[in-house]
Amino acid sequence: MLGVFDHVGIVVRNVEKAVRFYSEVLGWKLPAEGPYSKILTVDVPGEKIRYAMLSSRENYLEFLEPQEGVWMDYLREKGEGAICELCVLVDDIVKARKQLEAKGIVPTDRFKKPLKEGFMEAPSGSRYFYLPEDKTLGTWIEVLERPKVKKT
Repeated sequence: MLGVFDHVGIVVRNVEKAVRFYSEVLGWKLPAEGPYSKILTVDVPGEKIRYAMLSSRENYLEFLEPQEGVWMDYLREKGEGAICELCVLVDDIVKARKQLEAKGIVPTDRFKKPLKEGFMEAPSGSRYFYLPEDKTLGTWIEVLERPKVKKT
């Protein structure tokens, strides 16, 4: 098995409103500390999103508020509340890439273009890439490296 389930992503028009509803009604919370303890922003050429990761102890819900890029197109096409991605967690992103390439699968970047080498890095420091939708039966799958825990 390549990885284990980590989270699903949901597109929303207002990330604060989503965080408030899921926190107050369902009890899913922003983690008290760490990189996901606040709403984060990705702002790179061709993509701008604000996102939050709410924890249920074991797994996460990711809320994406797109402002530009592929997620904005997805929001327009599918509507608010649509599940936009499934994420699997791996221990070693480099090893996972090699395993996928051995099966003829070349990871993609956030713009769905083949990622020539390596991986991308999120504002949280997470290392990740996506799988091409033509190989996943249309599901947008993110492969995310498990955060390394620093020993103190």
